[in-house]
Amino acid sequence: MNVCVLGNSHLASLILGWRQIQQEFADTKLTFYGAPGRLMEFFDVKDGNLVAGHADLRQHLQWISGSGDAIVTGDFDGYVIYALAFGIRNVLGVFAGHRGESLRADERQPVSDHCFMRAIEDVLLGSTAVSLIRRLQQITDAPILLVPQPMSSDQDRVPWTLRTLEAGEDRIAADTFSTVTTQIADRLGIQVMFQPADTLTSPMLTNSSYSRGSVRLGGGLTTTHPDDDVTHMNAEYGAIILKRVLQGGVFRDRADARPMMRTGTPGLNRLFRQAKSGLRRILSPR
Repeated sequence: MNVCVLGNSHLASLILGWRQIQQEFADTKLTFYGAPGRLMEFFDVKDGNLVAGHADLRQHLQWISGSGDAIVTGDFDGYVIYALAFGIRNVLGVFAGHRGESLRADERQPVSDHCFMRAIEDVLLGSTAVSLIRRLQQITDAPILLVPQPMSSDQDRVPWTLRTLEAGEDRIAADTFSTVTTQIADRLGIQVMFQPADTLTSPMLTNSSYSRGSVRLGGGLTTTHPDDDVTHMNAEYGAIILKRVLQGGVFRDRADARPMMRTGTPGLNRLFRQAKSGLRRILSPR
C-alpha cells in the first residue's frame, strides 16, 4: 500500500512517529510532503500532477520527500491531509466574538445559529487543507482522508482558548467543529478522522504529554520547539495517529485492486491521468 501524507509544520510528528512504527506495517510505504505555514497552497495542477509553484515550497518538498521530488503524482493508493490550518483552534475566534442563539447571553455579538455555523464553515473552507484537497481531486480519484490539526495542549493559555473554557463552552465548541467538519467532508466526498479521545484531557485540549519534545519541520527534525509551544505534537502522538489511519482500512481496497489497475505502458497511463484531470476541470463548477 502506497500512501501520500501532506501537511504543514505539524507533519514533523507524523514523520518521527512513522519511524517508530513502520516495521509494524511492512506492506505499507508512506511518502511525506510538507512545508510550514501556508506554503502548501502554492501548488499548480500540471500534466496530471501537483507541481510546486514556489521556490520555498520546492525546497521543503525536496528535502521532506526524501527523493528530491517536488511533484505530487496521482498514483498513490490514498492521500492523508494533516492539519494545514484545519482545526478547532482556527475557529475559536468565531466563539470569542460572536454567540449563536444556543450559547449563553453575554457581551458577544448575537447572531443566528445558522449564521454562526456558516462563519465557522467559512473559516474551515478557507484553510490550506481544503485548497489542497480540491487540487488533489483534479489529479486523482483515490481516497482522501482529512485528519484535522491536533487540539492544543492543556497548557494553552491563549485568550480565545481561556474564554471558551471559562464560559464552559468547550464541549459545544468541539461538537460544533465536529459537525461542520463532517458536513464539509461529505460535501467534498472525502473521509475524516477526528483526534482519538484517549489523547484528550478535555473536549478541546490534548494531554500535554503529547506536546513535550515536539520538533520543527526542518533542520533534520532535530530542533525542538520552545517549552511554551502548545500546538505541535511529538513522535508518540504521530505514531498514534498513523496507526489509527492505517488500521482504519480507508486505503486498503484501492491498494488491493492495484494489480488490476497497473496495465498498459507508463506513457499511456500518464496520458490517461492527464485526460482525467482535464475532464475534471471541465466538469468542475466554476
